Amino acid sequence: MMSPDQYVAICKPLHYPIIMNLNTCFLLATACFTLSFPPITGLVVKVSQLSFCGSHVIPHFFCKLGPLIHLSCSDTRSTEILALVLALVILLTSIIITIIAYSNIVVTIMQPPSAKEKHKAFATCSSHLIVLSLMYGSC
Repeated sequence: MMSPDQYVAICKPLHYPIIMNLNTCFLLATACFTLSFPPITGLVVKVSQLSFCGSHVIPHFFCKLGPLIHLSCSDTRSTEILALVLALVILLTSIIITIIAYSNIVVTIMQPPSAKEKHKAFATCSSHLIVLSLMYGSC
C-alpha cells in the first residue's frame, strides 16, 4: 500500500487528494486483506489436518507455523512446500509492485530541473526506502 501511495505523492502531486481519497485507501487495504486471506486460510487448514503425536510443547514464545509443522508425526513435505510457495508468491508480488512504483518515481524525480527539488523528492521517499531495505533484506 505504501508504494502506490508514494508513487501518487511524487508523480502526481496535484492529483493526490483526488486519487488517494478515503475510498481508494479503503480499497487498497481491503484488497490486501482479501487477496491474502484465502491462501493463508488454505495453509492453516492443511496444517490443522496434520496428525500430532509426542510432545505438544512448541519451544517458542509465539506459535509459529514452522515449529508447529515440525511437531507433526505425519508427512509434512507438501505442507512445507505450500508454505514456501505462498511465501515466495507474497514476497515476489510485493517486490514487483515496489520496483515498478519506485522505478516510475525515480524517472519522475530525475525530471525536475533543480537539485533542491530532487533532494526534496528523495527525502520524501528515504524513510520508506529504509523500511523496505530492512524488510526485504531480512527476507
